[in-house]
Amino acid sequence: MNEFITYKQFEDEIDAEEFIQLLKENSILYEVEKAELKFRLLEEPLDNTVTVKVQPEDFKKVEQLQDKYDTEVMAENSDHYLYTFSDKDIIAILVSPSKWKSLEVKIAKKIANERGIQVTANDIQTIRDKEKSQAQHSKTSKTNFIQNGASWLFLIGILSLLNLITFIFQFDFQFIFGLTINYLIIELSSELPTLIHLDTIYISITIGVLIAILFIGLGRKSKQENSNAYFIGLLLYSADTIITLLIKNWLSLAFHIFALIIIIAGYATLHNKKSET
Repeated sequence: MNEFITYKQFEDEIDAEEFIQLLKENSILYEVEKAELKFRLLEEPLDNTVTVKVQPEDFKKVEQLQDKYDTEVMAENSDHYLYTFSDKDIIAILVSPSKWKSLEVKIAKKIANERGIQVTANDIQTIRDKEKSQAQHSKTSKTNFIQNGASWLFLIGILSLLNLITFIFQFDFQFIFGLTINYLIIELSSELPTLIHLDTIYISITIGVLIAILFIGLGRKSKQENSNAYFIGLLLYSADTIITLLIKNWLSLAFHIFALIIIIAGYATLHNKKSET
């Protein structure tokens, strides 16, 4: 029995199905080899590649069937949406065919022939420079989202420390972005009796300082794109937001939600970035 060897690879099962159906209709023996399923970390992308194999003596027949099929399909797609593309867009498809389906690439080639479009080295360089610029812009945008969220975690810690200082020296103002939990701890401790002759207010301030320092540390780690630190900071500030809601401090709640949205956006962007690598 003859062995089966690779004829074509497809990005996923959907892309391969049309080709497999063609083989079935023409009684061509084939084998399908899918990407091996393995346990993966969340950060690792899944490989959905489908490899279709046929016997060597059928290669020529399959090529003829494929050419005939493509010709028929292209005839049926004479009003395909690619015909509305400009010459530059058609060139972009021809320069980066991996981003398009097989049929779209073939129709683009047909359109290029009909229009007499010639792909020059300058066209290729221009498109690749544009793609590189877009990729860099996307990377910069992602970095900005991540850094902005991390900066808020750091800032919340700093402002919470300053709020504790204003409380100690009895200044008549506070930063609205500070942690609500600190004021709650101080308020509760003021109602407790002294503990071994030590005023509990100092214990509550110490706890508040430690919490603020924790946020500063989480902010710094998050700036280094540490997803665990980012997630912990997000959870803690979410809890503080819930506390703010429960005590009905509406002004502080509005600012909490504003900061929380930025932190969530930053964490989501970092998570997606890790998943892509």
